[in-house]
Amino acid sequence: MHFKEILSIPIYRCTPEQHSLELRRDKEEYLEWYEEHFDETIVKKESDRFDDESVPWKYNEIVGWLELHLRESKLIAEHWAVKNTTSKGTRRKTFKYFGKAFESFFHGFTSDEEISAPIVKRLNEWYEDNGAGENHYIDIEDAIFKIGNIRWVEIMKSPSAR
Repeated sequence: MHFKEILSIPIYRCTPEQHSLELRRDKEEYLEWYEEHFDETIVKKESDRFDDESVPWKYNEIVGWLELHLRESKLIAEHWAVKNTTSKGTRRKTFKYFGKAFESFFHGFTSDEEISAPIVKRLNEWYEDNGAGENHYIDIEDAIFKIGNIRWVEIMKSPSAR
């Protein structure tokens, strides 16, 4: 049975705020040695180099995904993740399937809101039950916004969702 991928929701190692705090702390530690041994010009160059080589949170701290797939009136959310979600700076990530996060069935729904509301509810339940804030973070507001703006009824009626 073919399922149409509708949306991928990233799961991050940490919040954007935690990432920024860690970067600031790492930069201070990195520059400490330069400040003790070199003049301001070298320290400034190293500071700029650190900033240039620092990784942005949005794409580099991803440790998993929830992929929402649809077939007719059945939605399945698959959970994909790296094995170790606590390590900072994982360069080579191998994602594996951790199972079905949740599923929903939609029979007789006539509006996008009637369909998106239970999906949002199931997403929130899954997130709370699976350690929200403990070594992973989902931008729930962004996910709810995206889920709420999908034309669910139209997609369910399309031939590719059957």
